[in-house]
Amino acid sequence: MLTVFSTREISTAIWIAIALILCLFSPQIRKALLGIVKTACTPKLSIPFIGMLAYAAFFVFLLTFTSFWKWKYIKDISIWVIFAGVPACYKAIGDKIDEHYFRNMFLVNLKFVALIYFIVATFTFSLIAELLIIPSIAFLALLDAVASTKPEYALVKKLTSFLILSAGFGYYRFFA
Repeated sequence: MLTVFSTREISTAIWIAIALILCLFSPQIRKALLGIVKTACTPKLSIPFIGMLAYAAFFVFLLTFTSFWKWKYIKDISIWVIFAGVPACYKAIGDKIDEHYFRNMFLVNLKFVALIYFIVATFTFSLIAELLIIPSIAFLALLDAVASTKPEYALVKKLTSFLILSAGFGYYRFFA
C-alpha cells in the first residue's frame, strides 16, 4: 500500500475514518451529515461540480498526448482539483468583487498550497509521527477557519495563517 499511498495519506485516511465513525455515533451529527449529503446532491451544486470535474478530466486527457505527462501525476491533480479548484470556483461565485479580490484569492490559495503540499509531499515521516502531525496541522487549519469568521479574531487569524505558511514552507525548505 505504501507504493501508492504515503504514510501521510494513510494517516489522513485513518483520522478521517475515525472522525466519521465518531460522528455517526451521535444522532444529531448523523442527521446533520445526511442533510449535508442531500444538499450536496441538489442540481444547483452537483451540476457545477460535475462540470468542473469534466473540465479537469478533459485537460488531463489532452495532457496525456504530450511528452511531459506521466500518470503518476493523476493523484496530485485529483487532490488539487477537489481541494483547491472546486472551492475556488464556488467561492468566486459567491464573493463580491472588490479592489483586492485577486490579491486575497492569491493569499488564500498560497496558504492552501502550503497546507496541501504538506499533505501530498514526497517526503513523509513514519506512520506514528504522521498520526501525531496530522491532527496538529488540522487543529491549526480549524483555528484559522474559525478566526476568519469575525473581525475581532483578526490577530488570531494572522497568527494561524503565519503558522500554517511557516509549517508548509519550512517543511518544503528542509525536506523537499
